Amino acid sequence: MRASRSTRIAEVAAHAGVSPGTASDALSGKAGSRISAETRLRIERSARELNYHGNRLARSMRTGKSGIVGLMVSSGRSNPFMADLLYALEQELAKAGYEVIVDTDWPFRHSNRFMAFPVEGVLMWAMPNMTAEEFIGPSARNVPIIYLGYPRTDASTYIANDVLGGARAAMDHLLSKGYRRIAYAPTIADAAQLNYDDKYMAYCETCERLGVPVNIVRLEPEDADVDASRFGLRTAGFRAGVELGKLPLAERPDAIFCSSDVLASGIIQGLVRSGLRVPEDVGIVGYDNIEEAHCLSKTLTTVSYDVPELVRLGVAALVRRIQDDEIEHEHVTIPTFLVPGETT
Repeated sequence: MRASRSTRIAEVAAHAGVSPGTASDALSGKAGSRISAETRLRIERSARELNYHGNRLARSMRTGKSGIVGLMVSSGRSNPFMADLLYALEQELAKAGYEVIVDTDWPFRHSNRFMAFPVEGVLMWAMPNMTAEEFIGPSARNVPIIYLGYPRTDASTYIANDVLGGARAAMDHLLSKGYRRIAYAPTIADAAQLNYDDKYMAYCETCERLGVPVNIVRLEPEDADVDASRFGLRTAGFRAGVELGKLPLAERPDAIFCSSDVLASGIIQGLVRSGLRVPEDVGIVGYDNIEEAHCLSKTLTTVSYDVPELVRLGVAALVRRIQDDEIEHEHVTIPTFLVPGETT
């Protein structure tokens, strides 16, 4: 028995009362404001009723463009902040007419397959010393790359949050609350990478100002050969909190600036398990303002910024560079601000 014939775009157009070109533009998401919202909805309803599915391979062969974007977001399935970021990027790219392939496996072991499709561009959440070329290979030079998260000094386009400003606000807040023996808990396993971490830089500035030594909270899994990012950041934080709780008062920090809310959540639970009180014995500040920060037994003091705006600007910048790779690089930094909670 022969399979039923696929619905053609012309049939969708006739059903919706528009031209095939208008139907194609509306369903590809690349029509901009040329098509009214009412017409777009009518076309989408016709496509659903007729069970229309576009043939991306045929479109790619016809236009020479794949309509695919690569996303490089480490821990994008396990870290709540990264998972929300990844979902937002996928939704924004879908509105722009793009599908995605994703690499969330640090250290981006699968990104070298991006060029096999090939992707039209890449969005990468990256520390300022990382480049897409490190993981994709030299072919990364042939597609637009937009870096997200941290400001950079190289010749690239980035959409960042003001990490240094946010971290300084966190440290100033701890000082205003009377904390002085402050430690920093990074999510970065490689100590050498800390030199590129603006949160760490802000922490070190404060230590120098106070004339106190730097105190780094180390995350150690039960198996020393297992990277912290693989066994769970929250669990790593919990174990670190338990170990901190064993220290005598003179050696224990009276506050911890955590580089992520997920890590802060784990450390809080570990400290409480050890019999310590937050914030009376140890104050905690996180970073990212994830949903969980407001669902703990005590709301988390954290640093926030407009993630939806970062996503929107990042996707828009990528689309512009896909359309014209000769445009100048864009450098955008979104403001950060402190969200006081009950953990300080």
